[in-house]
Amino acid sequence: MCFEPQSREQGDEKNPCAEVASHPGSVRFVSVEGGAGAFDALPPPGVDETVIVAQALGEQSSTFAVRAVEHVAAIERSGRVIAPAVLVPVSSLDRRLLAARAFVARALLTHMAASGSGELVLVAPGLDAAARAELLSLRESLLEEYANRGVTIRLQFRQPAAQPEVSRDAGTGGRSVRRNFERLSAAKGERA
Repeated sequence: MCFEPQSREQGDEKNPCAEVASHPGSVRFVSVEGGAGAFDALPPPGVDETVIVAQALGEQSSTFAVRAVEHVAAIERSGRVIAPAVLVPVSSLDRRLLAARAFVARALLTHMAASGSGELVLVAPGLDAAARAELLSLRESLLEEYANRGVTIRLQFRQPAAQPEVSRDAGTGGRSVRRNFERLSAAKGERA
């Protein structure tokens, strides 16, 4: 599993996830907007690696979106395929955030469509009614834009059913994905 650090020193261009991109196979890509709850599900069978890109506290939405899309491009350049992709949004109607979310979603869908198939899951438990409506609107426009291109777009408004605590997967080194998300969430809270 690769966690993109939530912040980098100015001028530090070293990508700690670069070694992940050098391994062949499929990637589950998870984009977590700042303030969103932790995504709490184990990778589906057949996924070799999970890459999580989380928005740093105080990071502009546009900067986060560009960083997420850079990861998509790096995965694509390595010959790997993203399937599935997960976006974990926050309850916000900020136009810049909505544009950044759409930008990331389109990059992911374009990558998956080029590879012939894939699924984008918008995971949104706990969103308020206005944010849900906005997410539905985004989904509808993406469905229209990517019709007949081999990709699906799914909304998930509930947390997935309880998962086993530990996944024995080479990508997690025997640690549970849930524990990694807890660490990510704890680190996010410590920086607040």
